[in-house]
Amino acid sequence: MGTGNKTYGISRASGVFISLAAILFAAALMLPVAIKLVPSAMDEVMGVLIASLIIPVVALFRPLQEFSVLPDGLGFSTVFSKQIYKVLWSDVTDVRLKRDVFGIMNMEFGQRNKRLYKKVPLRIIPERREFLEQLLISFPPDHPKRILLESIVRSYLK
Repeated sequence: MGTGNKTYGISRASGVFISLAAILFAAALMLPVAIKLVPSAMDEVMGVLIASLIIPVVALFRPLQEFSVLPDGLGFSTVFSKQIYKVLWSDVTDVRLKRDVFGIMNMEFGQRNKRLYKKVPLRIIPERREFLEQLLISFPPDHPKRILLESIVRSYLK
């Protein structure tokens, strides 16, 4: 694949919806606490909520999270950082397909010495078929989890 690595991101509509939902959820939690416990902090709470409205505007123009299929792993980056977090194929100890509480289907990668799984929200990536095909091309054929990954990809694409 070399320098022609394809980057996949969350769709713009999903990014705007997710960020607005998160802001509304946070506001529903923060406002009652601020009103009851710390009324003097209302100005700061409102400032944070107003500033957080920038996130959906950013999501209109750029995905909140991007995934890059690399020859030796999968790169994760967010709209807020330029640094790419990389999951090396040699460190992958588990691959699974799991639906979260909100109904979004995630492909999850477990890493050696890590308790948390890195998640790729398949349902909200516009070019998910192409992403999964690139993932299979990049994933080593002799990796112990290769058969599991192929099975997951086949079951998801049907």
